[in-house]
Formats: sequence, C-alpha cells, structure tokens
Amino acid sequence: MDYEKLASALVKKVWGALRIFSGVVVVVLASYFVLAVVISKPWETVERVPVDPKVCGRMSGVVYEFLRGYVVFWPEYEG
Repeated sequence: MDYEKLASALVKKVWGALRIFSGVVVVVLASYFVLAVVISKPWETVERVPVDPKVCGRMSGVVYEFLRGYVVFWPEYEG
C-alpha cells in the first residue's frame, strides 16, 4: 500500500472539507450581521436640553462661577 498517495488523498479531502466549512461559516456570519442591521430598530432621537454655559465650584469655602471650558483646569487651581 502506498502511504504517500493515501496521505495525499486524505489531506486533500480534509482541506476541501475545511474550505467548505469555512465558507459556510462566513456566509452564516455575514447573513447574521445583515439581518441584525436590517431588523434592528434605529436609535431613538433624544431631545437636547440647553446647557448652561457656566458651572459653580467651591474653592476655600467661596463659591465661584466658571465657564464650562475652564472645568478641565479645575484641579490646577484647587489647592
């Protein structure tokens, strides 16, 4: 019995089966994602509330009003 021919035939069959299986997996995943996008409901719109441009902060017991743009720098002035 020629083991090289047998091994070669087995490798070809296994490789072919893996190709078919991977193709099926790709098709199933792609169809799942397409259905998920089509069936999913769109995001609900949220009403935006007008934001006050100023915020309040307390430093050394005194209350200050700052513009929101300065809030990121608050730790530098805190103590």
